[in-house]
Amino acid sequence: MAIVQDYVTGAASIANGSTAVTGVGTAWAAASVRPGDLFMRAGFAVPIASVTDNTHLVLAENWPGTTLAGSTYRIRFQPDGSRYTAAATALIELLADGDLAAIAALTSAADKLPYFTGPGTAGLADFTAYARSLLAIADEPSLQANLGIVSRIRKQVFTASGTYTPDPKMLYCHMMCLGAGGGGGGITGTASAATGSGGGGAGSISRKVLSKADIGSSITITVGAGGNGGAAGNNNGSAGGDSGNGLICTGKGGSGGTFVVSGQGTGGSGGVAGLGDETGNGATGTSVSQSSNILGIGGAGASSPYGGGGRPAAAFASVQPGGNATGKGAGGSGASAHNSTSTAAGGDGSPGYVVILEYCVE
Repeated sequence: MAIVQDYVTGAASIANGSTAVTGVGTAWAAASVRPGDLFMRAGFAVPIASVTDNTHLVLAENWPGTTLAGSTYRIRFQPDGSRYTAAATALIELLADGDLAAIAALTSAADKLPYFTGPGTAGLADFTAYARSLLAIADEPSLQANLGIVSRIRKQVFTASGTYTPDPKMLYCHMMCLGAGGGGGGITGTASAATGSGGGGAGSISRKVLSKADIGSSITITVGAGGNGGAAGNNNGSAGGDSGNGLICTGKGGSGGTFVVSGQGTGGSGGVAGLGDETGNGATGTSVSQSSNILGIGGAGASSPYGGGGRPAAAFASVQPGGNATGKGAGGSGASAHNSTSTAAGGDGSPGYVVILEYCVE
């Protein structure tokens, strides 16, 4: 078998106590210098740990000789058998600390995973099918979806009827539905009397938590219209419309206030409890009794958490229309009259409102 000649091309530099060798005019990688070959100079021979490129290599041990600067050197190629023996020896040394023996001493079993409990000691931990399924998930969003971890909240607001389509990344949502407010009553005044019609009632609120499966691909959302104030004259205000989805979650509209009957304008009742996980009644509009006061005062519209009721209308020797509600879900106020037989209209209620908070994985 032919003997491979030592590699001596170029010059090498290395500091005493260092492992980094730099070459000039060398081609170590191209010449197939490999880990295990010997770097030699002045009677010292140190194994090579790695070859970075043609001009850089790293020794396995610190250089014991004097510092070399552009010096001659030689690299002695080692036969494959010697390399394998050295690698096997290194592996045996690594395993001689008892770690391999600790693993070998364990009794394997289904759904168990070995782990080290200390230097040279090991144990078995449970590794269930569910744990393995989590490790098999490809990306973070998929893992969050599997564990139900919310990382972003989105909001969809409906001030008019439409279609709700859930976000593709939604896990579940919280739906709030507010019914519309009722209108205030209209009025025909009475001579020598102060009178006022009733204010409209506020819509009720319902809330519900829904999963993506509960919603499906989409659902229809209805936003109730505010009730109209009673037309000028002895006319009741109309009720506000319901808001939400009649099969899932609904806030009911408030009732309209009445015109003056038997000396009293009665406030509209609030929306009754609707459909949802949490429900409640809306506030009732203010009622007013006929009197001989110096002012005629209409009944105030009921306020909601999202809107103000119509302000009471005050009349002196005249009639005054009711005030319109503001915001969402509030009632309009009733009209008023004082020492007058003229007519006036009630105030309008404000529309309903639907808000959906979506809890998403991203």
